[in-house]
Amino acid sequence: MSVTPADTAPARASAAAPDRALPQQAAAGWRRTRATVYGVFLAIAACAGWQVWQTEYTAGIRLQLAEATEMAGRSLVTSQRIGRLAALVAAAPHLAAPATDELARELALSRQAVLDLHERRSAAADRGIAGLDADVERWQGAHDRLWYRAESLLSHVSDGRADFVPDAVAAVQVEAEDASRSAQALMGGLQSRLRDERAGGVRAVTLGAVVILGMLLVALA
Repeated sequence: MSVTPADTAPARASAAAPDRALPQQAAAGWRRTRATVYGVFLAIAACAGWQVWQTEYTAGIRLQLAEATEMAGRSLVTSQRIGRLAALVAAAPHLAAPATDELARELALSRQAVLDLHERRSAAADRGIAGLDADVERWQGAHDRLWYRAESLLSHVSDGRADFVPDAVAAVQVEAEDASRSAQALMGGLQSRLRDERAGGVRAVTLGAVVILGMLLVALA
């Protein structure tokens, strides 16, 4: 029996159908792969952007904490100097005038250090000192008492009330020690917070690097 062209046409058509389907399947697979790669790269870009923002945010907090620590350190130095100058007023009457002048300057520096830290606390972007309110309040209260006692001593010396000077000096020294302790406690709290922020920054950078590396591996798989 002879085979006519009409008999072979369906066979050729059925053989060609898979050949036409293969390019279509490959194109669909490539589109899916391309969409996956684009999605991964978009996620990497978002992750990198978040990491940059997080790094800048934590760097700002660390800067605030470093500045606040420096201000607390200034107040510690001035408190100690106020105590020493008060002792000099009582121990060396012939040096009372220059000592009282220096004491008045140290009082002004002490007030400025406290004012600077309060301005830092009230800054809209300040979150570094949050949680240290109790330490700051103790520090502020100790300095208020120190200023009051030092001003009282200056008043006694200025008005010539020599009988009141020894007791006033003793009161200044007591408050100077308390103010120094409160400044040291505040500095310790600020330094501890600064260490925590640095460690947190390192963890955030490490986590971000791991996530980005994982996404790259997925994109290249």
